[in-house]
Amino acid sequence: MQDILDITIKEEVSRCLLCYDAPCSKACPAANRPDKFIRALYFQNKRGAAKLMLDANLLSGICAQSCAEHAYCQGACIRKKIDKPVNIPLIQQYLSQLVEQMEYLPEKNETVGKNVIIFGGNTAGLAAAVYLQQQGIAVTIYHFKTPQIEQNINLASLRRADSKYMQQAYNLVNKFGIEFKQITMNEIDNIANDDIDACIIASKEYSKWLQKNDKNMASFVTGELLTGPDNDAFAVKKGRQTAQAVCKYLLGREEVV
Repeated sequence: MQDILDITIKEEVSRCLLCYDAPCSKACPAANRPDKFIRALYFQNKRGAAKLMLDANLLSGICAQSCAEHAYCQGACIRKKIDKPVNIPLIQQYLSQLVEQMEYLPEKNETVGKNVIIFGGNTAGLAAAVYLQQQGIAVTIYHFKTPQIEQNINLASLRRADSKYMQQAYNLVNKFGIEFKQITMNEIDNIANDDIDACIIASKEYSKWLQKNDKNMASFVTGELLTGPDNDAFAVKKGRQTAQAVCKYLLGREEVV
């Protein structure tokens, strides 16, 4: 079965025109850079392709699954003018399986002594956390207890991607050094904010924090609280944009990773 998949991926990669301007990458809201990892696969560098994919987006496994029905990158693929677009989500899913076998995580800056809390373990919250962690900012994600759903499955967008990719995303983010804490609605009031420099609200169900929050602490919103398309690719973009705003506030700089 794996041999068949390997052949399928090889054939799909060979269909790529290796465009100089890479319209597929330009069209991706999550900045997954499929041109880079497809080029690496084109030259038989599987591990290099997987690393490039993770460097661009640690949550690429989520995008691969949720974009399977409507991928922005495929919509921009020039190959469709000849026959049909390259199946980029399938290639990403293939690399996501390889990631599970690798001990690799993107680089991150040294700790800068800042702490941020994020309310909501959805895709936008995870994306914001990853970006902040890369900038050396310590992050803790708070999410509500939901006994009927496993903790690690509930940490991302259940409405689209299946549990396999959600669990992989949780595992990668956890390995990246981000702490997760389960709380109840009433426990929000007990969160000490003495050593918290900023907070991000990633889901409207946590708006209670904004009502009780110390006026001296900067609060930011992301995900469903921002306007724009409601899908995982744009959720990654929203999370990063909010994290960039937090970095600009805390560190006086705005970087793009």
